[in-house]
Amino acid sequence: DGPLRRRIERLLEMDSEGPPLLNPSVELVEEALVAAGPSCEQSGRVITYFGDYRLQEVIGSGAMGVVYRARQMSLNREVASKMIRGVLVSSEGDRRRFKLEAEAGASLSHPNIVPIYEVGEYEQQPYFSMKLIDGRTLEECLDSFRTRPREAASLMIVIARAIHAAHGHGILHRD
Repeated sequence: DGPLRRRIERLLEMDSEGPPLLNPSVELVEEALVAAGPSCEQSGRVITYFGDYRLQEVIGSGAMGVVYRARQMSLNREVASKMIRGVLVSSEGDRRRFKLEAEAGASLSHPNIVPIYEVGEYEQQPYFSMKLIDGRTLEECLDSFRTRPREAASLMIVIARAIHAAHGHGILHRD
């Protein structure tokens, strides 16, 4: 990706010219993401606190963000906390889309749509927290549905109803 590469090269040049660009909390998140791959436990690294959250492990990632299993300290509950990937190499448009994603999700109430608890920014790092749903991902289940078409069809009905509810609120899920 040419534009992304140029942004990273510019950041590296700027970093060598003065004090480090990354503040400690963002640096921990970025290092853990690179080192851990899909799970922080695999790398032996422990990510500590991010505002009110104690980050425990990476549980997912996508094009825009990374999702952590976290403990919200003030309410003593486990949550999923999503942060924008590469805050210092993201554009203002990326940050705006991330915030819009959080706001859109927070506007929905449906039994098959994960509720969003909080949207915020900590030390210039956008994030939102949501209900933690334990279990396997849809991708992890796909192979088992190849031999069980009825169960696959039942699941598709559940997914279609959730997407329909989002569409009814003018929200299009792009994944």
